[in-house]
Amino acid sequence: MLERVIGMGCTRLAVVSLHPGAGARTVVEALSAEAPGRGVDIGVTSIPRIDTVAENADRVIGVTLPQGAIVATAASVVDDAPTLEPLERIDCTTPLGDLCVCRVTEPSQVPVYGPDDGPMLGAALDRLEARSQGLVMVNGAWERHGFAAPDVTRAVVLAVGSTYSGEPQRSAAAVRYTVEMLGLPRHSVPLDRVWREAADRSRRQAVDRNGQRLGEFPEDDADRAFALESLGPDLEALVIPGFLSDSLLTSLVRSQVCCTLVVKDASRVRVSPVYYTAWTKKGGKVAVIEPTNLIAVASNPTNPNGPDADAAEFRQMVAEAVPEVPVHDVRLEAEEEPERPKWKFWG
Repeated sequence: MLERVIGMGCTRLAVVSLHPGAGARTVVEALSAEAPGRGVDIGVTSIPRIDTVAENADRVIGVTLPQGAIVATAASVVDDAPTLEPLERIDCTTPLGDLCVCRVTEPSQVPVYGPDDGPMLGAALDRLEARSQGLVMVNGAWERHGFAAPDVTRAVVLAVGSTYSGEPQRSAAAVRYTVEMLGLPRHSVPLDRVWREAADRSRRQAVDRNGQRLGEFPEDDADRAFALESLGPDLEALVIPGFLSDSLLTSLVRSQVCCTLVVKDASRVRVSPVYYTAWTKKGGKVAVIEPTNLIAVASNPTNPNGPDADAAEFRQMVAEAVPEVPVHDVRLEAEEEPERPKWKFWG
């Protein structure tokens, strides 16, 4: 996986857990452990889960990192981490206080608790990038996947475990929807300017096939299907400055409207698979202004409540479910010995 990340020129990577225990931290640790041997310096931070934002530092998860790694974490936990050398404080805060950029002085498990706000995370990544001059990784959960937006982090690895849907086969199949969302294509007609205008006015913009505006609709009113129906065949797309939600999509599914719904990026899509499927079955589409660079899916066979799945078999299940995306098991790859060179001699 590290070879893939490096080969794509990635400098900021969001490692996203699709569910609790999916293994995003394991991916970060595996990439961090291998990076020094490839001459790659790393920086690491995390975005806290929603259910831990109001908790104390006892809920901070330790991440095993090599010597020399740069970490952005809450200053309140640095004093209790003897292997963290403070370098600077930056002008952003976490739910546990100010943010501190530190260097790991020896290989160890260190507490990593970063900001829970997109702009603040961007500031933290800027400093990590400046200090490490290498690969910067953010560990976080799907429920906060706004941190994986293209204007925050530039590439994504999605982690999924065999327990996601109760059993390995169902878990592998369930990841299909998330990969499809992250792979939403750019709209065929450039709509960047229209989206900026929609965002400035907090109003959805209806456009024709040439990108010309046909009308606008308040962002806080989800049920505007009847007004869109009046636009008839001229309606090509509805540009949405906020989130695409179930409330809007259900009203469109029940209407005669069939168009492309355009959001800024995949992190703005918050709809249930059943409504998305219904929308696409009637001919509707969803597109983005900024596509997400999904580098890979990381499979995790571990089951804390029962027997683990077979690692190689689960990786293959996920690979068959999402054939368009490379699938890796970082622990399995670490155990697999590289193939020995075959020597041939000629007289």
